[in-house]
Amino acid sequence: GGTDPEGRRKERLLQIFGQWNDNVVDLIKATPEDDIMRRDIFDRPPVFKWSEGRTVLLGDSVHAMQPNLGQGGCMAIEDAYELANNLSDGMDAANGQPAHLDVARAFKTYQAARMVRASAIHGMAGMAAFMAS
Repeated sequence: GGTDPEGRRKERLLQIFGQWNDNVVDLIKATPEDDIMRRDIFDRPPVFKWSEGRTVLLGDSVHAMQPNLGQGGCMAIEDAYELANNLSDGMDAANGQPAHLDVARAFKTYQAARMVRASAIHGMAGMAAFMAS
């Protein structure tokens, strides 16, 4: 990430957002310099392997995205719902016998069901970040 010279964070924000709505500019001006913290946002490439053995990833651990659309938490909830449904379906197929649950199949079905949507939202969040910069 980057750094700003001491005492220059507010100045940098005003350079970036100085032409925005007056409410934004006034808020920046009213904020004490010491209360302004820089938090750079980084993106990472998609992950194409969401599980291994009896371990599976969901949410930010597998498809972290920039916060521009506010969808990170939503994606994790959707992942958990899909994963729970697939494991439940697997238990039904195993006649309720945990020892016969095909975990690998449940994980692969979960990934297949979620990858397109998660990738699309990830891409849109990246585009929103680009357009906002």
